[in-house]
Amino acid sequence: MIYSGGFMRNWIGSWLVSWSLMLPVVLFAAPFIRELAFRLTRE
Repeated sequence: MIYSGGFMRNWIGSWLVSWSLMLPVVLFAAPFIRELAFRLTRE
């Protein structure tokens, strides 16, 4: 069952895990995405 404070602890825990997994991916991909956008929009 749901106990006192359990929902918030689980929600914050899952939020931290998702951020810790996605942040390195986003930071690694950002320069490549930026370069691609520049190449596609360059006149």
